Amino acid sequence: MQNKPERAGAHPDLHLEYADEVSENALKTIIAFANTDGGRLLIGMRKDGARVPVADPPGALRELKRLIREEVEPDLSSFVKLEMPDDGAAPILAEVEPAPHRPYALGECQVSFRRFCS
Repeated sequence: MQNKPERAGAHPDLHLEYADEVSENALKTIIAFANTDGGRLLIGMRKDGARVPVADPPGALRELKRLIREEVEPDLSSFVKLEMPDDGAAPILAEVEPAPHRPYALGECQVSFRRFCS
Protein backbone atom coordinates (compact mmCIF):
# COMPACT_ATOMS: atom_id res chain seq x y z
CA MET A 1 0.00 0.00 0.00
CA GLN A 2 1.23 3.47 -0.77
CA ASN A 3 1.77 5.82 2.15
CA LYS A 4 0.63 8.77 0.04
CA PRO A 5 -2.87 9.91 1.08
CA GLU A 6 -5.58 9.81 -1.53
CA ARG A 7 -7.65 12.95 -1.79
CA ALA A 8 -11.28 12.55 -2.81
CA GLY A 9 -11.64 16.25 -3.59
CA ALA A 10 -8.96 16.04 -6.29
CA HIS A 11 -10.89 13.40 -8.22
CA PRO A 12 -14.14 12.25 -6.62
CA ASP A 13 -14.40 8.49 -6.54
CA LEU A 14 -17.75 6.84 -5.89
CA HIS A 15 -15.94 3.70 -4.78
CA LEU A 16 -13.86 5.34 -2.05
CA GLU A 17 -14.95 6.02 1.53
CA TYR A 18 -13.26 7.07 4.75
CA ALA A 19 -13.70 6.12 8.42
CA ASP A 20 -12.06 7.38 11.58
CA GLU A 21 -12.03 3.94 13.21
CA VAL A 22 -13.08 0.32 12.97
CA SER A 23 -16.80 0.50 13.77
CA GLU A 24 -20.17 -0.88 12.80
CA ASN A 25 -20.49 1.92 10.22
CA ALA A 26 -17.15 0.96 8.67
CA LEU A 27 -18.34 -2.66 8.49
CA LYS A 28 -21.63 -1.56 6.88
CA THR A 29 -19.63 0.36 4.25
CA ILE A 30 -17.63 -2.79 3.45
CA ILE A 31 -20.87 -4.77 3.15
CA ALA A 32 -22.38 -2.11 0.89
CA PHE A 33 -19.34 -2.23 -1.40
CA ALA A 34 -19.61 -6.04 -1.57
CA ASN A 35 -23.32 -5.82 -2.42
CA THR A 36 -22.70 -3.42 -5.30
CA ASP A 37 -19.64 -2.63 -7.44
CA GLY A 38 -16.90 -2.96 -4.82
CA GLY A 39 -14.76 -0.17 -3.44
CA ARG A 40 -12.08 0.97 -1.03
CA LEU A 41 -12.39 2.09 2.57
CA LEU A 42 -9.56 3.99 4.25
CA ILE A 43 -9.73 3.71 8.03
CA GLY A 44 -7.74 6.41 9.77
CA MET A 45 -8.06 9.07 7.07
CA ARG A 46 -10.56 11.83 6.34
CA LYS A 47 -11.84 12.95 2.95
CA ASP A 48 -9.48 15.94 2.99
CA GLY A 49 -6.48 13.59 3.27
CA ALA A 50 -5.82 14.30 6.95
CA ARG A 51 -4.80 11.24 8.93
CA VAL A 52 -6.80 10.31 12.00
CA PRO A 53 -4.92 8.54 14.78
CA VAL A 54 -6.10 4.95 15.15
CA ALA A 55 -5.40 3.42 18.54
CA ASP A 56 -3.36 0.24 18.04
CA PRO A 57 -3.55 -0.05 14.22
CA PRO A 58 -2.41 -3.73 14.20
CA GLY A 59 -5.13 -4.51 16.77
CA ALA A 60 -7.69 -2.56 14.72
CA LEU A 61 -6.73 -4.58 11.64
CA ARG A 62 -7.18 -7.85 13.56
CA GLU A 63 -10.55 -6.65 14.86
CA LEU A 64 -11.72 -5.70 11.37
CA LYS A 65 -10.72 -9.15 10.07
CA ARG A 66 -12.64 -10.75 12.93
CA LEU A 67 -15.75 -8.64 12.30
CA ILE A 68 -15.75 -9.45 8.58
CA ARG A 69 -15.30 -13.16 9.28
CA GLU A 70 -17.75 -13.50 12.20
CA GLU A 71 -20.41 -10.79 11.77
CA VAL A 72 -21.10 -10.77 8.03
CA GLU A 73 -23.35 -13.37 6.44
CA PRO A 74 -22.57 -15.15 4.19
CA ASP A 75 -18.79 -15.21 4.69
CA LEU A 76 -17.25 -12.21 2.96
CA SER A 77 -13.63 -12.57 4.10
CA SER A 78 -12.27 -13.94 0.82
CA PHE A 79 -13.55 -10.87 -1.06
CA VAL A 80 -11.95 -8.23 1.19
CA LYS A 81 -8.23 -7.48 1.07
CA LEU A 82 -6.92 -5.64 4.13
CA GLU A 83 -3.61 -3.76 4.13
CA MET A 84 -1.71 -1.52 6.49
CA PRO A 85 1.35 0.63 5.67
CA ASP A 86 4.72 -0.94 6.41
CA ASP A 87 5.24 1.48 9.30
CA GLY A 88 2.22 -0.05 11.08
CA ALA A 89 0.32 3.23 11.22
CA ALA A 90 -3.04 4.21 9.76
CA PRO A 91 -4.64 4.34 7.29
CA ILE A 92 -5.84 0.78 7.02
CA LEU A 93 -7.05 -0.02 3.51
CA ALA A 94 -9.97 -2.36 2.92
CA GLU A 95 -10.30 -3.23 -0.77
CA VAL A 96 -13.66 -4.87 -1.39
CA GLU A 97 -14.52 -6.86 -4.49
CA PRO A 98 -18.09 -7.03 -5.76
CA ALA A 99 -18.93 -10.36 -4.16
CA PRO A 100 -20.91 -13.11 -5.88
CA HIS A 101 -23.23 -14.41 -3.13
CA ARG A 102 -25.30 -11.28 -2.60
CA PRO A 103 -26.84 -9.95 -0.50
CA TYR A 104 -24.34 -9.78 2.34
CA ALA A 105 -25.66 -8.65 5.69
CA LEU A 106 -24.51 -7.65 9.13
CA GLY A 107 -25.93 -10.49 11.20
CA GLU A 108 -29.15 -11.91 9.89
CA CYS A 109 -31.01 -8.82 8.81
CA GLN A 110 -29.00 -5.62 8.21
CA VAL A 111 -28.34 -5.51 4.46
CA SER A 112 -26.41 -2.48 3.17
CA PHE A 113 -26.27 -1.21 -0.41
CA ARG A 114 -24.76 1.85 -2.06
CA ARG A 115 -26.79 3.74 -4.62
CA PHE A 116 -25.62 6.70 -6.65
CA CYS A 117 -27.62 9.03 -8.81
CA SER A 118 -26.17 11.29 -11.47
